[in-house]
Amino acid sequence: TLPPASPVDPNAPVEIRNMALGVWHMKMIDKIHDRLLVSLLSEIKKDRDSQESYLSIVQDVIHSLIEVEEYNKGNELEYYQKVFEESFLRDTGNFYRQEAARLVADLSPSEYMQKAVVLLQNAKQRGEKFLHQSSMIKFIRECEARLVVDQMTYLQAYVPEMVQAEQLSDLSNLFTLFSGIPKALEPVKKEFRAKVRQEGMSAVKSLLSSKDSPEVQEFMNVVLSIHRKYKKIAQTVFGEHKAFLAALDEGCKGFVNYVDTHQTHSQSPRLLARYCDQLLKKGSKGVGDNELEEKLDNAITVFQYIEDKDTFQKFYSRMLSRRLVFNNFSSMETEESMVQKLKYVCGYEYTARLQRMLVDMTLSSTLVSEFHDLKIKDDALSIGFSTLVLQSGA
Repeated sequence: TLPPASPVDPNAPVEIRNMALGVWHMKMIDKIHDRLLVSLLSEIKKDRDSQESYLSIVQDVIHSLIEVEEYNKGNELEYYQKVFEESFLRDTGNFYRQEAARLVADLSPSEYMQKAVVLLQNAKQRGEKFLHQSSMIKFIRECEARLVVDQMTYLQAYVPEMVQAEQLSDLSNLFTLFSGIPKALEPVKKEFRAKVRQEGMSAVKSLLSSKDSPEVQEFMNVVLSIHRKYKKIAQTVFGEHKAFLAALDEGCKGFVNYVDTHQTHSQSPRLLARYCDQLLKKGSKGVGDNELEEKLDNAITVFQYIEDKDTFQKFYSRMLSRRLVFNNFSSMETEESMVQKLKYVCGYEYTARLQRMLVDMTLSSTLVSEFHDLKIKDDALSIGFSTLVLQSGA
């Protein structure tokens, strides 16, 4: 049937262009669409096999299948999908199903993943040459279904070995293949979290069992080295995917809060508080301002993983009071900066006591300064006076 003259008035004259498209549709495409489809799929196969092909003509024909229905508002793609897209997707699925079976039989899992990544990249580039944009997602999903989803059990069985052996190139390829498939990354994330925890636990156990009182710097070095190592992997291999950053955090919590068999509480809060105390004391050896700020940030990184933050607060508060009372702090600005960092992680209530201590010190200094100013004005006051006051319970 010829296209309607007007959606409003069926009796209105048919536009010349619409009439021409209708004639082209009935007299040409409808009569040869079976042969046309065979030719289109043949040229696409040639291009897929790296043979000489006429993809530009394929693109023109596909555009024609859409253009002849442009008057069919709301269903312009229906004819294109029926004549070409459905058969193309079916043909694509058959090809990649057979290709995947052949590759699994011939290649190792590592080699299979490399090949699958290349095949998907090539498929996307090829599809962009001739497919209508509405077909691209369907096309890529069909390729992924045959190359990845159908082989999911085969690929996931290799995950523990990849993670334990730290085969980063293979893990990167696996992430590329799995990232677009719902829940496919769950086993990878689980193994990654376990790996972080396992390596961290081994290192912390070794440190704590070798000494009755481990050095705080050794403890921090162990924790930070493992955190840096696996954060880099999460960034470079897993593209900073939030699921793997969360797995890193969970794994780090597992070993940072390790409790030795001879003790009832984790040593981490006390060790971290002592580390901060050493940094913030006056005369920290060979530590410049920039390096100090970086080390305090490292302390906050570890602090975020500590579960018993109340115990850390008790140790930190006691050490802070000593630094302040004995005037053994490097600078009030640095002390305030550290309290602000803690406040950012735990909120105002957690740091209120620490902030009151800093305010008390500032107030004491101001009162002493005012007293000295008064003494200068009044020669009768020959008393020397200096005091520092912290509130009871501060």
